[in-house]
Amino acid sequence: MSGAEIRLKPTAGPHAKVLPAATVPPHNAEAEQAVLGCVFLFVHRGEFEPATELITKLRAEDFYLEPHRLIYRAMRALHDSGKQPDLISTTDLMRDCGDLDKIYPGDLERAGAVYVTQLLDSTFSAATWPQHLKIVKRDAVKRHLADLGGTLLYGSRNGTDAEALVALSRRMLDEVESDSFSSSPLREAEKKKNRATANELLAAPSETARPWWPFLQREGVLGPGVVVLCSGYAKSGKTTTMTLALDATLRAHPDLRVVWCTEEPRSLWRTRLLRWHLHWPTVTFAFLGGMPWSAVIADISAGDQAPGLIVVDTARAFMQVEDENDAGQWLAAIRPLLSLARQRNVGVLLLHRLRQSGGGDGVRHAGSHGLVAAVDVALELRRDPQALTRRVIRALSRFPETPQAWVFELRDDGAIALLGDPAQVTRADLLTRLEGVLDDVPRTGAEVIAELDEPKPSTGTVYAGLKELHRQARAGRSGRGTRGDPYRFWKKQEFENTSSSSTPVRVEEKKLL
Repeated sequence: MSGAEIRLKPTAGPHAKVLPAATVPPHNAEAEQAVLGCVFLFVHRGEFEPATELITKLRAEDFYLEPHRLIYRAMRALHDSGKQPDLISTTDLMRDCGDLDKIYPGDLERAGAVYVTQLLDSTFSAATWPQHLKIVKRDAVKRHLADLGGTLLYGSRNGTDAEALVALSRRMLDEVESDSFSSSPLREAEKKKNRATANELLAAPSETARPWWPFLQREGVLGPGVVVLCSGYAKSGKTTTMTLALDATLRAHPDLRVVWCTEEPRSLWRTRLLRWHLHWPTVTFAFLGGMPWSAVIADISAGDQAPGLIVVDTARAFMQVEDENDAGQWLAAIRPLLSLARQRNVGVLLLHRLRQSGGGDGVRHAGSHGLVAAVDVALELRRDPQALTRRVIRALSRFPETPQAWVFELRDDGAIALLGDPAQVTRADLLTRLEGVLDDVPRTGAEVIAELDEPKPSTGTVYAGLKELHRQARAGRSGRGTRGDPYRFWKKQEFENTSSSSTPVRVEEKKLL
């Protein structure tokens, strides 16, 4: 294949807006073809380990030409699903996704399948892939710098302060020097820093207990260096709940510096601060505007001191994720927050939404599952159908301290009262309802059910609750429980004046300080 035949016309992409129209962004079509062809070559030879190494060193963003990105994405999808990205499987997947027709559309002589097949001829030897990869990575670095430079130019022309611009410049250098953009080995010092043998881990001193903030729980939810995702349905009270939880945290840690990125208007926040008498001298609000996400992060992390906690409300609005089902977009957007959490011990709270279709544990959060996998703690927030002021949280966490589920109540004074495990709260609610029906007249279980308001529990649940009241000596019982002599229950006189509380019985309320 001649050089004229293998060069593709660059497609319009995100790089075109950074450089002048007459300037073609740096790229090498032949090198891009060579590394893709080398993957096919390795697989067809049965050399799966070097094929995996090459695939994992690359990213879709490393390719300038759109056809090459499409081919790489198909290869990577096959690889991630446990399949080998051979020529036939790759073209078949691209055909199913409609990507094959995007290569030379309308040109039958150079149709997509033909072009992908010809990639095998684009590499002369499998031994040359490291130098071809280096060329591809080199040009990707230049294009990346051009994009970041455009962001720097935008910020300088739109009022971003000099400190934030300097931080953005440092980020440019950090990303260029990172392993994401380089195929060369890490320096020996960096290797040692990021590696440890099992014996070294055993010989190391034990880590002290992780510090936790009193955020929704005494421990196990949010703290320094922890990334939390909290999702709920619209109008489920996510922001209100997080506001009250943050207030409890700030009262316990008054020096904690917080940046809250919010899509809500200034007037709403002013009303909220006045309503609950919130005194937050260490909290800064970043309101949603036209600034790119990279510039927002650079502004937040500017200077030597990053905030102790970053709240992003909502994640999709600020991170500018166009396709929330694309794991790559989420991971690219969340990467700087993960870096702040791991390297600078910053707590991160992302507010998101639950998918309407529901799902199993961990998949109710809207969008890609990669977002849940990237965070440390994923919370699902719902209203309690039994009480308007209650909320139920279910959690997935990498920390053993995190409870799996709990119920809390939002009080009028702005406090959060923990009520306990949902099953315990539901049981306490049932006993309270049954006690409200009983009086000094003996009733059968069926008669008790008839007097209960909707939603009515099942017959078995009601009988179990009545037996529990009898066991606790809160209800009397007569009869043998047979067809002709059923059990009958009534309220014991000594409990008549002590069971009128509207709060769940025997559920400890722990007010967060």
